[in-house]
Amino acid sequence: HGSFEIDLFIPELTKASITYYRQSFKFITLKFVSILILASEESFQFGKNLAFAHQLKEELHTLREQKSLIVPYSAPVILACRNTEVKRLLNHIHLEKIKDNGENLHLRLADVILRGDVVARLKELCQSYANKALQSLVVFPDSEAKQALINITTPVPFMSDGIKGEIFSDISHVLDAKGNAGSLEL
Repeated sequence: HGSFEIDLFIPELTKASITYYRQSFKFITLKFVSILILASEESFQFGKNLAFAHQLKEELHTLREQKSLIVPYSAPVILACRNTEVKRLLNHIHLEKIKDNGENLHLRLADVILRGDVVARLKELCQSYANKALQSLVVFPDSEAKQALINITTPVPFMSDGIKGEIFSDISHVLDAKGNAGSLEL
């Protein structure tokens, strides 16, 4: 008689256990997938923002050091295109492109842009993208890999009137003790 009760109890326990197991597994799977999606999104945001920061740094370097290579669709030109002299030079560059004689115009364009507020605006944009890249790393646990990503985000150097500077300060100003992102200062 006792054996009969155990036989009835075991199938019910097994059925309940399997149902519980499936629900738990489903929850764990969904949780894992949501973590992967978040990590994937944050990884994408990190890469995108880091790429923008480095691109802006390169375009500022070109503007300052290789003026003849400045291109009309670069960030410095786009930021300065409200200036009527910049617009005039862009029109001349377009016309001279046909004649393949525009290097002097590119030099003049760079000089006009450098006289305005574009350098400061480029630094602000670069700073903003670097901050966003660092902010996206907050979701990841501390590790050597995370530190390597922080390290490649931190030193985006700028040359400022012949004095080497960095647009990003030490990372300790950005991440607090809990690893939360703060703000970088120029």
